[in-house]
Amino acid sequence: RSLQFSFVTKLAHTVNPKYSVYDSKIAAAFSFAPRYSKKIDQRLEPELAFYSSLCATYKEIVACSMLERHIRVFRNRYGPAAGHLPDIKIIDFVFWSAGGPESKADPTH
Repeated sequence: RSLQFSFVTKLAHTVNPKYSVYDSKIAAAFSFAPRYSKKIDQRLEPELAFYSSLCATYKEIVACSMLERHIRVFRNRYGPAAGHLPDIKIIDFVFWSAGGPESKADPTH
């Protein structure tokens, strides 16, 4: 009876790291507020729409090299450990970090 949308995206990401992860921090970074309803289909539709938009946004960010500097800094900072990570995973981390509670307390984060 519960919708574990975040878990599903994390499972898909585990199988293929090119899939974006969706969770409350990513939603917060994009100011998305999931709808809470007792009916799963009423909750699932907006989450699927947001996830589709999120994936398209990440692909555009990669295609247009919008976060190229951030990706390079991440790879330099974590060296060989970051070498195998797809750009999508690094972008996921950047937005996940932006959606955390620490970023709300300090606007310079």
